[in-house]
Amino acid sequence: MLDEEALSEVDRLLRDADAATRFEAVRSAAWLHWCRYLALPADSEQADLRRAIELFLQVARVDLRALPGPLLRKVLGTDGVADSAPKARTTRDLIRHARRTGDPVVLEEALRQVIEGARERPGDSDPAAAPLADLDEAILVGRETIGVIEHDHPYRSTVTDRLASAIQVRYQRTGLTADLDDAIAFGRMGLPAGMSPSSYVVHLANLAGALVHRYDLAGVSADLDEAITLSRRSVAHQPEGHPDSAALWGLLSGALCRRAQRDGGAADLDEAVEMCRRAVAAAAHPAMYLSNLGGQLRLRYARHRRDADLDESVDVGRRALAASPTNAPDCAGYLMNLAGALRLRSEGAGGEAILDEAVVLARQAVAATAVDSPERASRLTLLGTVLHDRYELSGDDADFGDAVDAWSTACASVTAPAATRLRAATRAARAVAERDGLSAAVGAYGAAVGLLPLLAWRGIGPDDQQFLIESHAVGLACDAAASTATAGAVSVGIELLEQGRAVAWSQLLDLRGDLSSVHRASPDLAERLVVCRRALEQPFHAARGVGAAAATAIHRRP
Repeated sequence: MLDEEALSEVDRLLRDADAATRFEAVRSAAWLHWCRYLALPADSEQADLRRAIELFLQVARVDLRALPGPLLRKVLGTDGVADSAPKARTTRDLIRHARRTGDPVVLEEALRQVIEGARERPGDSDPAAAPLADLDEAILVGRETIGVIEHDHPYRSTVTDRLASAIQVRYQRTGLTADLDDAIAFGRMGLPAGMSPSSYVVHLANLAGALVHRYDLAGVSADLDEAITLSRRSVAHQPEGHPDSAALWGLLSGALCRRAQRDGGAADLDEAVEMCRRAVAAAAHPAMYLSNLGGQLRLRYARHRRDADLDESVDVGRRALAASPTNAPDCAGYLMNLAGALRLRSEGAGGEAILDEAVVLARQAVAATAVDSPERASRLTLLGTVLHDRYELSGDDADFGDAVDAWSTACASVTAPAATRLRAATRAARAVAERDGLSAAVGAYGAAVGLLPLLAWRGIGPDDQQFLIESHAVGLACDAAASTATAGAVSVGIELLEQGRAVAWSQLLDLRGDLSSVHRASPDLAERLVVCRRALEQPFHAARGVGAAAATAIHRRP
């Protein structure tokens, strides 16, 4: 096999093969080059590997089953040796083959490839169009396959898992919340049978990550509680030396930190810091985890005022920036976390110089964030806050104007969570009212009150609605009414006051609408609506109990 004569023979075989024998000739030649690659020293020329991959790609286009299982990923993944163009063509061939045959093995591999392809170039515009089109097509085929594949088919769970991952990647690319809901739904389809421990851990983490994203958007506490439960399970089941261990610790840390912010739990925040330290220690490239650790230490300092926490927050924030290229996708978040820590440090001596640095970093964070990014509003809000802090020290009207502009722009962001937008609008209104009087803040207060229906939307439970209003809107309607009354628009003030106070109640009253016309048209449907209405009106503690039980019963992987 290693003799040069073997290469001459296989070249002659390929040259002389006719249409009837071409497939077998190509397959034999592929095997010859593959075996030579395995037998030759690791540091030798890789020509045999490249030739084997080239030939096996031709085999795969005719019959994927002609490839031995252990070679399938090596050949289709190409290990960075082959050109990307044949890999892209093979991906499309796989999708077509999956559509034609419904072969779940082929579909699973196609989904894997398009997920990787979509993640490789998330920032490009034109180059990303083809991978995104492949992603759309693969998701469509995956949905069709799940609809017809038997429930006890050995590959059903794997295909379902890949489909959930593909949909979640598309959500990350497009921001379509319907995709986020679908990714969670497919992720919850049950414990994947026969899945390896490593894959099971990744499945749990992906589902937990999707739930955290949805919590950030909608503020449903049950999503966050379930995410923490799944994250704990993924950490507990990770095999020793798992390549994603840093990401698993980091995911649990982030979910715990969010719950600490929501419920004020000191134990959750302490555990979040500890989990983040483990993520830093386990990461090959720890910049992201260093920045996250800095943010969590900043929160803990704001709560307990321990100087050591703030000092470490600034230190790890600087280390995160130093370890990251300036054009890295996550660099804007690192800038924001460090700017927030410096803002707190500015409360001591030398505050103005420290605020100057915080303003520079916050401006850089905003500039590095896409206009339609959901994160941009929170970064604009921080920029407005540090500018306003500097205005209070220096009295510079330009800083005040820039702060209000930053808050107003954040308020207008349609992609940001409602709570973030409302926080920015409220800060703008109260800053203007404090400096220029209540009558000058009528527009800002009107914009803030107008966001309340989005904050307390019907899709979340009454207790979550109440929590969000109490956290972000206490006194807002009264302040808005006072500003309009000062401006002489009493009737507008009454409207704003009633709108603000009635948001949560109006949501509940909508559920109590008259069903008599529905009863006349469809008694069964009306009865189902009554049952749903009663379930939606359950007290919060009961809903939490159900959610906790459901989360405990989940055995899936993100």
